[in-house]
Amino acid sequence: MYPNLRVIYDSEKPVRCVFNTLVVKTQSLKKKYEGGLAAFVNRYQPQCCKGLAVLCAMGTEDLYEPIEDLERSGLVGQEDFACFDASSLALGVEVMRRLGHETPSDVKLPLTWLKGYARDGGVEVYLVECK
Repeated sequence: MYPNLRVIYDSEKPVRCVFNTLVVKTQSLKKKYEGGLAAFVNRYQPQCCKGLAVLCAMGTEDLYEPIEDLERSGLVGQEDFACFDASSLALGVEVMRRLGHETPSDVKLPLTWLKGYARDGGVEVYLVECK
């Protein structure tokens, strides 16, 4: 459809996530995924920044195929990729704010390599080493 299309992903801006989210380290895709980052992007059209490729879906079933594909390629959950419900995380922060609590916008993600903060009903995520 678009011959010689190239992936540009050097943005250092966080990636906005909504609903169910799959976040993959781009370095892991480069090292382990057959065809590298470009193959993953061509297959799933994720949002990308310098350190992450992100897929968002309204239903978790829409993420089953890419997750199974990553695992078949040798990527390891929690180490190379992670899933979470961005809407629930953002909603929790917003509810606390509306109840009058001084709540930081940071969301708690159980990963050492990924940070995020709630903003406008979603979660902005970034790879720790990119900040």
